[in-house]
Amino acid sequence: MREIEVKQLDCDLMAVAGLALVGDYLKTIVPVLKRVNKALPVRAGVADSDIVRSCVGLLVQVESDFDATRNYRGDKFYKQSLGIELLASSP
Repeated sequence: MREIEVKQLDCDLMAVAGLALVGDYLKTIVPVLKRVNKALPVRAGVADSDIVRSCVGLLVQVESDFDATRNYRGDKFYKQSLGIELLASSP
């Protein structure tokens, strides 16, 4: 895994910059997420690990309600940075 260098910049970063750091951390716990999927198999639909990743992403964005996932439905960066294959809808 590559190292992430954190440093002070002269400019402001976008509000979603923390997603990349959290997504990088989520890569280290992939074995745990695979065990979650194995313990709670899904025939069709969203994998439980994707729901966990979505919830973590919402917490990083200071969203307290899972209904906020609809704000990220078309956000490619959100899904890619967290490693989400299929983003769950709130209903």
